[in-house]
Amino acid sequence: MAEEEVRSERYLHQTSFRKVRETLETVLIQERLEELYAEFLRLLQEKRIEDLQGLFALVKRLEKGEVPIAQKFREHVAEQGQLRMSQFDNPENIVSLID
Repeated sequence: MAEEEVRSERYLHQTSFRKVRETLETVLIQERLEELYAEFLRLLQEKRIEDLQGLFALVKRLEKGEVPIAQKFREHVAEQGQLRMSQFDNPENIVSLID
């Protein structure tokens, strides 16, 4: 996306740049938004921080584009917390977690 913006700024008139940027955001982000949201969980599970940062930067360009990602992140954290807390149900697990 950044590369396309640099090219657009270099070769287009200033008044055209905004229209091109909006079109790029629509074609490259908005039309693939569901795919990007689905990819988010995989990136999160694989702990691919740089890719997550790039994904967040892309969807944040859209109005409230980051809201579904923030919700999915909250859900992921809650699930992981519940999973970790369930390990404390068995005293043997507590000892193995401490070691």
